Amino acid sequence: MFTEGPAGHEKEIVRRVAARQNGGYLLLLDPQRFLREVGVELTPEAVQETQKAHPEFFATSGAEGAYDLVAKSEAGGDVRVTVSGLFRKVTA
Repeated sequence: MFTEGPAGHEKEIVRRVAARQNGGYLLLLDPQRFLREVGVELTPEAVQETQKAHPEFFATSGAEGAYDLVAKSEAGGDVRVTVSGLFRKVTA
């Protein structure tokens, strides 16, 4: 279980997204469900911390039907979603 938010494990999570068939699509459709399915368990505190720092990250949760269809499909079609990071980097 990760006690800190996804930002603290970004490289490992991005690796898991790339390793999963249609991982980029699934992450976009329902980030919390996808993270659970690839073995990233966040504490409630870590989820709250992430929601506060990056409110857009979990904004798409709740697309169960679409998520299930994409998870069952073998290929992503003509469009492929490649994830190279989880959060925008803010520079001062």
